[in-house]
Amino acid sequence: MAQMTKLERVLAAFEHRETDRVPLYDLMLNDDCIEYFTGTYPPYGEEGARLQAQAVDRMLDMARGVGVAPAPPPAGFTDDPRLLEYARYSSLTYRQNPIQTYEEALAWVRQQVESLRSWREQTDLKAVAEGNRQAFAKLYSWLGEDHVVCCLRQSGVGLDDIRGTVGIEYFSYLCVDAPELVSEYLERCTEREVAIIHAIADPRISPWALTYGDIAAKQKLLHSPEWLRREFLPRLKRLNDAYHAHDIRCLFHSDGYLMEVMSDLIATGIDGLNPIE
Repeated sequence: MAQMTKLERVLAAFEHRETDRVPLYDLMLNDDCIEYFTGTYPPYGEEGARLQAQAVDRMLDMARGVGVAPAPPPAGFTDDPRLLEYARYSSLTYRQNPIQTYEEALAWVRQQVESLRSWREQTDLKAVAEGNRQAFAKLYSWLGEDHVVCCLRQSGVGLDDIRGTVGIEYFSYLCVDAPELVSEYLERCTEREVAIIHAIADPRISPWALTYGDIAAKQKLLHSPEWLRREFLPRLKRLNDAYHAHDIRCLFHSDGYLMEVMSDLIATGIDGLNPIE
């Protein structure tokens, strides 16, 4: 078989066709790898983003998180020098969550829902699309002609945001005490994300996107199959459908053991799964 380009190799894999070799995919945010492939330890700022992108380009066929610059940890992050290097590519802060009570969690969700009700007035879709186009134009100017196939966008229904902010304990209480509020939060987030997808989707920029929701741990789901079928999976399908309307493939991301809802995930139209655990 003749050697394929990275794009040909990735598209063939998505379409279940034979490839010249297994396409390589990963999320590569590692200073040592970047230095190995570029000869330079990545500094903060745009130069670090360029080096990271070029290292990914030399290493992989397909990737997300391309052109990510390392950043210094926020003030008061930690005194532990072992974590400072890790923080270069992390938004984690290891600081105490400011939401300390159920009442504060409830108030936060109500505030977010109120704001999300006017997302159309707050979101300039033309500006979002133009910003996305310009960002990819700059990114691709750093890469080779046969460049790594980059992720167009990472799209979720809002589950990770609400659960990560209030914590899984308070989120569990909210699902019982205020299910309509949780559902509206997810619905508004999904509406906005679908609109953004239609605004930016262009297979000439990238033929694939990541749809996601961390719904499982190593041995079991984080939420019941019934809850996922009611609140998560139908909204995930809307994200996948929006991308498919523009001939863009959807790689789904969740860590953990997903077999209880694997057939449901396939029914939402996912084109692949990342990672396979």
